[in-house]
Amino acid sequence: MQRNTSGKQVIQSRPERETGTYVPRSTGSQVNLSPLAHQVLAFDEIMRLGSMTEIAVRPNFTPDALNDLNRALFALPADTAFGGSGLSPFFVEIPSVQLALGNAIESHLAHRGRMPIRVLEIAAGVRNRWRYLSQTRSRFDVTLTDFAPHILPPTAEREVGSNITLKTGVYDLHDPLQVSHADGGRFDVVLGTYAFDSVWLPGDKRYVKTQNGEWCVASYRISVPDFFEAQEKAAVLVALRTGVWENIGGISLLGLLQKLEIAEHLEPVDMQQVLYGAEILARYDALPTAEVNVPGGLIQRVQEAFETTIASGGIFVIGDVAVINDKCYAEMSGSANHQLTRQYIKGHYTSGSVEKYNIQDFGLAQQILEAQGFTVAIYNAREYAMRFADIEQRRQLQVEGNQYIMVVSR
Repeated sequence: MQRNTSGKQVIQSRPERETGTYVPRSTGSQVNLSPLAHQVLAFDEIMRLGSMTEIAVRPNFTPDALNDLNRALFALPADTAFGGSGLSPFFVEIPSVQLALGNAIESHLAHRGRMPIRVLEIAAGVRNRWRYLSQTRSRFDVTLTDFAPHILPPTAEREVGSNITLKTGVYDLHDPLQVSHADGGRFDVVLGTYAFDSVWLPGDKRYVKTQNGEWCVASYRISVPDFFEAQEKAAVLVALRTGVWENIGGISLLGLLQKLEIAEHLEPVDMQQVLYGAEILARYDALPTAEVNVPGGLIQRVQEAFETTIASGGIFVIGDVAVINDKCYAEMSGSANHQLTRQYIKGHYTSGSVEKYNIQDFGLAQQILEAQGFTVAIYNAREYAMRFADIEQRRQLQVEGNQYIMVVSR
């Protein structure tokens, strides 16, 4: 990395090692698009912007820039944007995993002795896991939430079994988590799978220790490359700036989103002055290099949930693409050389076609939450399913190594 001795920004440009996405040097014209955020643009204005040599979706580098891409993708049918990887369907489509989840919730709450079990599912999405849980012994009263009503299962898919009652609500993961008295009081379980790893929350940070031993904080910028045609630039710009897909000239926006340029900027930082800096240094500073995704947003939502939303004796269950510690990188790839396997925590790991994951560092989250008085158990997804799934379902189980489940209680 080039040492920053002048006080100017240094752009760290290199090919992305895991996904094959090109990370370019910052070149060409830029335009301040901030007044255009969340607006549907007139066609002539779109075409004017599309004629620029290079367009950055946001003019500045920001930690949460990849949210723009995810927001546009979430407006598509799930199988279109995220199908084919085996990652995105895992926590919602594989029957053995859903049955294990239901059995595990029953086991964790066995001491409660009351029914139904009230569940708040956040970032639920359109695919309904609860159709697999009609075989469980318990009764569930479930509230499915996501950032907009159209993301949730349609009414016709909410009749799943006599032991399960489903209703829906709107909750954006970027907002503080708190229960309304109109919801009937606190919940026994807050559940989120593929929730925190699909967005960058204000508390989420990515820190990189470079080869010269310097710690930096990372931020990103998405640009529309200059080889796009004017109409293609226009269509992608609308989708990324507004989250609305405009069908312009029959252009395949999904294909274009796979070709966007993502630049990473590394800014030197004093780790002693950042939130959770001491914990990060304790875990990673002895390594020659490190890449750490700090799940500050996850930690904050867990804290809020137990203060405002979860009943006494309840649990918060989180299933994400995650890592535990440096040792698990080698275990997941079968390599003893962690230098070659550290990319599992890369800030833009993909699932399906182009979704950009924020790989949660569950090990760091566990350390921080336990220091605050929480009890945290972390399971590899295979261990979790093998422990709680029925014998028949275990035989059909196929699990990737970097999917983990965290159960938090207090």
